[in-house]
Amino acid sequence: MIFLDALSRTAPLCVRDISRMQGAIVYLFEHPWRARFCAEWNKRFVAAEPKNKFCIESCSHEKRIRQLRESWRKNKDKWRPTRGNRQRHATGDTKRRGIRVLRKPHV
Repeated sequence: MIFLDALSRTAPLCVRDISRMQGAIVYLFEHPWRARFCAEWNKRFVAAEPKNKFCIESCSHEKRIRQLRESWRKNKDKWRPTRGNRQRHATGDTKRRGIRVLRKPHV
């Protein structure tokens, strides 16, 4: 790497850029787990950690939101049945509606 650093200071711009590119290629060759494709956009990126699947945080957020929406569309009938088929709350329907039932005080 000393040779590449010395070359980049004295060489013209195009050779300097090539030496940086060669250094990056050597780095990825030494650390092959870093070269990844984004799970959302299928673009190339360099991972900071082995567990990284997405190129940026907003990309993983978009994927997660889409998964939640697909899951909701698939299971909404089980998770939220129609109004007529709903089961009543265990303590009665009054708690669900927010109605307070007044009780007589114990004397």
